[in-house]
Amino acid sequence: MMEILQLSQDLADGLLAKEGAYVPSVPIVLGYSVNEFYKKSGIKAPEIMRDGKKIAQAQLFIAKKLGIKFLISCLDLNVIGEAYGTELSYPIDSVPMLEKGITDIEKLENLEVLDPYKEGRMPINLEAANICSKKFDEEKIFAFGGSEGPFTAAGAVMGAENLMRNIIRNPELVHKVIDICTDTIIEYYKALIEQGLPNIFGITEPTASVSCISPEHFKEFVVPYIKKIVRKVNIPAWLLHVCGESEEIVDQIVKLPRLFIFSCDRVDLKKIKEAIGKKFIITLGNVPTQLLMRGTPKEVELEAKHCIEQAARDGKYILSSGCDIGVGTPVENIQALINAPKKYGKYPID
Repeated sequence: MMEILQLSQDLADGLLAKEGAYVPSVPIVLGYSVNEFYKKSGIKAPEIMRDGKKIAQAQLFIAKKLGIKFLISCLDLNVIGEAYGTELSYPIDSVPMLEKGITDIEKLENLEVLDPYKEGRMPINLEAANICSKKFDEEKIFAFGGSEGPFTAAGAVMGAENLMRNIIRNPELVHKVIDICTDTIIEYYKALIEQGLPNIFGITEPTASVSCISPEHFKEFVVPYIKKIVRKVNIPAWLLHVCGESEEIVDQIVKLPRLFIFSCDRVDLKKIKEAIGKKFIITLGNVPTQLLMRGTPKEVELEAKHCIEQAARDGKYILSSGCDIGVGTPVENIQALINAPKKYGKYPID
């Protein structure tokens, strides 16, 4: 699997807990990269988000500034929703935010699968993915392709509150919207493959955590559609990110086919590792973003140490933030997260 994914040797050694290797540390820097690139270049965020070259430049800028070897070609979770016509606001210094979803039932019932090369910002992100894939080839900076997951995309199309209400009032409509979003996401992933990205993609489902829906609703409205994506998109490995509480659904998550990385937030990492058991599923997380923004470097370092102690003893762990690092987070705190494995994460870990 490691060879198929073309992971760097130091990253592979860390994941396999080889003696002398270090726990990998990769913060999630999506909106943060846009903000930092804006402050450095003066290019406003709306211009960055509408230009694939500038998206790639923002990611390259933050990767070099922080000394990390990862690029992510999709920086926000409203790409699918916007392509279907939802209203976004574009702050001057960060990624766009959802303002209004589609509430007209007739429109929702008549959604069609979209062409990723023509609709919304999908073509822009494909351009960014193509540039990032070249940097992977040239400089061995690992490039992730990704998208919002089907449930989160449906929330962007309908509006999250409207989605939640209709899970109870009109579940048939919700299934219909999620299914159409799933088919569009599948086409989008296939287009990402054509850009030459490595063989692991991310599915981001912040709206699908137990903080938002029940485990029963996760089983009904999330699992079948992720399985459909994995079945239709021919790559060997997937990353799933779930913001918020996920301990009650981890038993469902670890059964998903071809899951390679589970990116989690606000969980007991020890319990997550116990649920994974002997399966080769990597856990990624979960230093709180609030601590990163408001804490001290020492507090971040100690929390990182705690995460390493909980999750890294047998490898299969990447130290990271619980979610996308917030705009305004002190760079010293991010560096404390990145550097913590040099102090606490050398294998074998006692």
